[in-house]
Amino acid sequence: MELTNSAITELLAQSDQALTAAEEGMEELSAPVVIPNTQKSTMLLLKAFIVLKGEEPTGNSLRELWNQCVALESEFTQLEETIEYLIVESPSEDLDEEDVGEIIDAANEAWDFMIGFFPESVLPGE
Repeated sequence: MELTNSAITELLAQSDQALTAAEEGMEELSAPVVIPNTQKSTMLLLKAFIVLKGEEPTGNSLRELWNQCVALESEFTQLEETIEYLIVESPSEDLDEEDVGEIIDAANEAWDFMIGFFPESVLPGE
């Protein structure tokens, strides 16, 4: 169990680092920095939740990992629009400041929703 807890803590710490990098990219209005980091952050959160539930993450995309989380916890259906928003299909150069800000907001929304599922003992810095 301790090994699993440390793996979850590491995934959450990496997710937090990616989200911080995305937010720093926002300061420079750098969509090529923001988009991959928001996606990475959310994917790591989803993987951490799957591990928390005693399963092995099987997906390689945001959508696949989210679907696996929905199968484990129906409340994750509430994140459908957020996950779809994070799956950015437009080239990053086509996104303006408002778009980039909304992508950061979506990643923060995903973080705020998911972090509540984790016990304090696995949260980074606790």
